[in-house]
Formats: sequence, structure tokens, C-alpha cells
Amino acid sequence: MKRPWQFGRYLRLAEELVRRGGLESLQGRASGKLVDTRGTSRLLAIRDDLITLVDLLRAYVRGEYRDVPTRTLLLLVAGVLYFVTPLDAIPDVIPGLGFVDDVTVLTYVLGLIRGEIDRFRALAARSPVPDKAMPALTEPERDDVRR
Repeated sequence: MKRPWQFGRYLRLAEELVRRGGLESLQGRASGKLVDTRGTSRLLAIRDDLITLVDLLRAYVRGEYRDVPTRTLLLLVAGVLYFVTPLDAIPDVIPGLGFVDDVTVLTYVLGLIRGEIDRFRALAARSPVPDKAMPALTEPERDDVRR
């Protein structure tokens, strides 16, 4: 898949955010947007992967999962940044279209870091790390977010 338009800008922003230490705030915004967008049909195809991205980011921020290559971390952060930015290529407030670009960018990122996503999921199957990623949500609420 060809790199999405303006993704380079988000990679540069990701580098700055990682350097400054703003990942905790990003993770919180992403968790909030996941809750706000549950039921959004455009996101359904990648919803589980998106939740895993946010879980992985949270585990990284907490120091529970740090064995992530720098390039992978930057791609992950850039994808999540794109997701939480409401005024991107297609503003999220446009009904029916607002998340088309988000899905494109996230699908691109997921394709590049699929191995890390799979490793994190395998670890999650053996440990409670992802359950801590959205501490404000109960298990039934997490299920709602996945829908």
C-alpha cells in the first residue's frame, strides 16, 4: 500500500511527541475517542486492531511493554495521532465520510507493524497488560467499544 497523503507530517509529529514525552496524553485521547466512536460503521473493520494499538501504546507508556523497535513505535504513534486529530484530510465531523481517511491511515500502519501487533496480542493472551489499558472501562464496556 502506498503511504497515505500527509502521513510524513504525522511521523514528524510522532517523533516530537516521543521525544517530549507526551505519549500518556495521546493514549488518553485515543481511549476517549474509541469510546466516542463506538458504533461508527467505517471503523468496524479495524476496531479490534485499533483497540490493540491503543492497548499497546498504554502498555508502552506504563513501562509494561517496552521491547518495541523505534520505527514501530513512531508508526504506531503517528497512526494514533492521525486517529485522534479531528481535522485531518477528511474532517471526522462529516457524516459517512469522516473516518474514511482514518481507516486508510490505520490500515497502512497496521500493515507495517502487523508483527508487533501479533506479538503484543500473544503476550496479552498470557498476561493482564491489555486489561489495564482502559482502566476506566469495565469488561462489558470494553465489549461495547469493540462493537
